[in-house]
Amino acid sequence: MSLRSRKRRQVWDIPELAVTSATFRELHVKLPTERYREQAAHAASTTNLKPSDQWLDKHRGGFLLIQNLHPKAPPGKCILVESIDTRERFVNKRLQRYAPDWNQKTQGTELEHTPYKIAFDTWAPPDLRFARLSDPHVEVQLPNEPYFPKLYGYGFPSGHQAFDSEGKPDIFSLYFKRFNGGTLENLMLQYAHPEIGAPIPEPFVWHVMKQLSRAVIWLQTDLIRQDLDQGMKNPKPGHKILLHRRLRERDVFLHFPEDGEDTDPLDCCFHRIILGEFDQAVVLEDPPDIHSHIPRAAGETGAWEDMHSLGRLLRRLVTVHDCTWENNGNFDYDVDEDCEMRRFLSDNITFYEGQEQVYSDDLIRLLSNFEQKVTGAIPTVAFLINELLPRAHEKLREFRAMGIDVLTHDESDGWMGDVSWAAADPNFETTPYA
Repeated sequence: MSLRSRKRRQVWDIPELAVTSATFRELHVKLPTERYREQAAHAASTTNLKPSDQWLDKHRGGFLLIQNLHPKAPPGKCILVESIDTRERFVNKRLQRYAPDWNQKTQGTELEHTPYKIAFDTWAPPDLRFARLSDPHVEVQLPNEPYFPKLYGYGFPSGHQAFDSEGKPDIFSLYFKRFNGGTLENLMLQYAHPEIGAPIPEPFVWHVMKQLSRAVIWLQTDLIRQDLDQGMKNPKPGHKILLHRRLRERDVFLHFPEDGEDTDPLDCCFHRIILGEFDQAVVLEDPPDIHSHIPRAAGETGAWEDMHSLGRLLRRLVTVHDCTWENNGNFDYDVDEDCEMRRFLSDNITFYEGQEQVYSDDLIRLLSNFEQKVTGAIPTVAFLINELLPRAHEKLREFRAMGIDVLTHDESDGWMGDVSWAAADPNFETTPYA
């Protein structure tokens, strides 16, 4: 065998090496598992840990930064991370009590002269005050229902453990379950597109209506699904009314089943709807100075805010196809320049381009109850319990009885019940930030 042949054979016999980030000289950002110094000491000394500490203990190796989830926000405020220990992905939110006022012009300003604002005035931020987590710092524990987000644990970023004069920590790092379907806003933008869009399928509108109504009902009454199914209608004694105050399209998340989760063929039409982002939530009985830190506060705080926002969102679902492309991203057009919330939306919730009725009379009748020009007042939670939720439940039972073939059949070159095509591309978040 010639020398050239031997060299070629030697090259061919070299085992193939795995391609890693090091192959391309890429640098990834590793983030430590953030604990408060007392948390770390406690974790090392005992096995009787709080659920938050138990979760943090499973991810001692830290996390890789995948992407910044809020591109317009400061880097690190809300990020997607991957556990080095388990390869699971989570949403990490870092909340600062005395946060820079990013609405002010801060470019070129020295750090000590940067304008600041108080983001929250309670011991813990609202995302921790109201959470699906058993912890002493959770003031109101959200129920274990699919329409609420899951908080796994929290810590305090290393080097940022400053406390104010009242002993309140300044920066929190919270770890949430990641939802893979993007936001309701993303879906609405797809359906609003003049070339690929269409009216959002009515079965999906009823589904969103049912899930978000259940969430708002619990916030104001403490009634979970089981209570409602048993016919309970009155708020539970001693319940504190919670106000979400940010019930917007971008704060509603979508989730499709993943490996290990229960699946249903109809999940493509009725996937999970989650009301997230409790960062502006308050208890109705909170002092007014706490409410004042919320920028969209409009007049007197009250339960009507969430009812108005729910009605606005539901009405927007059935009008998003009928707006001009230039304004299709303006989902807040019923909020004026002074952030005062108008209590009615457009009258045109019935027709598609002024010609064709695309939604049932039953749906339009229910949504018209949120038009103050029609009803004279914003509906209360009793309307959700007595009218909207039972009707939505009945309609969805009828749709599910049709079966997957009927619901996803495209009869008019553009309408079908399958809304999964509008979800975020999962491949978008497979590569770590480099």
